[in-house]
Amino acid sequence: MQLHYLRDGVELPYSHFEKLRWVDRRLSKERLEELKEFTARDYLCAIVSKSFSSPEETREIMENPANLELAEKERLLEITQLERQLQPKKILALAERRKIWKDLWQARTPSSLQKACGEWAILRDVRSAGLTCWPSHILANSREFLRMKKQGRTRFPYSGYANDDSRLEYLARGMAGVLAGISPITAIERLRNMKHDARGPLWNEKEKRCDCWRCETKRSDLLADKLNETWRRELKS
Repeated sequence: MQLHYLRDGVELPYSHFEKLRWVDRRLSKERLEELKEFTARDYLCAIVSKSFSSPEETREIMENPANLELAEKERLLEITQLERQLQPKKILALAERRKIWKDLWQARTPSSLQKACGEWAILRDVRSAGLTCWPSHILANSREFLRMKKQGRTRFPYSGYANDDSRLEYLARGMAGVLAGISPITAIERLRNMKHDARGPLWNEKEKRCDCWRCETKRSDLLADKLNETWRRELKS
C-alpha cells in the first residue's frame, strides 16, 4: 500500500477510473461535489439501486460491512481522480511523484536510493498521512532492497516497456519479506504462489473472501464497473 501511495498518491490502484475519461468537465464538477457529501452507504446505495433488481440481493449487499468499507475506498479514489482532472496543479504533482518513483526503482547505489527516499519523505501529503516511516524502512534495509533487484534481475522488470505495476508488486513483496525477517527473494516467491481461497493465509472466513490487496483491487474494479454502467445510463436518459 505504501508503494502505491508513493507512486500514485492513493493506497490502491485507480486504473479503472481510466474508463471514466469520457465524462466532461461540467459533470466532473457536479460529481465531485456530490461525492464529498456522500457517506459510504450513500455511495454504495447509488450503485446498487441501479444495478440490482432483486430487493433481497440489494439488502444482502447493503448489510455487508465489507461492501461499505470497499465503497468508502472507492468514493475517496474517485474524488482523487476527479480532483486531478479539474486541478492541473495536482497533475503536475503526480508527474513529480512518478519521477521519484522511477528514481526509486532504478536506484542501483545507496546514494541514489537515499536521494529518492528523501524526495518522497518531504512531499506534503506523505507527511500529513504519517507515511514518512516507509522511506526510513527502505533506507534502513537499503542493502537488501538493492540486492533483491540484483538477485532477481532475470525477473525484475527493468525495461521501460514493462508493466509498472509488476515492478511495484515485486518490490512490495520483497520489502514485506525484509520487514518479516526473511529473504526478500523467498518472500517474493511465497507471495507469488500464495493461495487466494480458503487455503490461503489471508482468507477471511467470516466474509468468505481473501483480504490481500490484489483481491481487494479486483472487488474494487467490479464496483467501478457498476459505477461506470450507472453513469452511462444516466447520460442516455
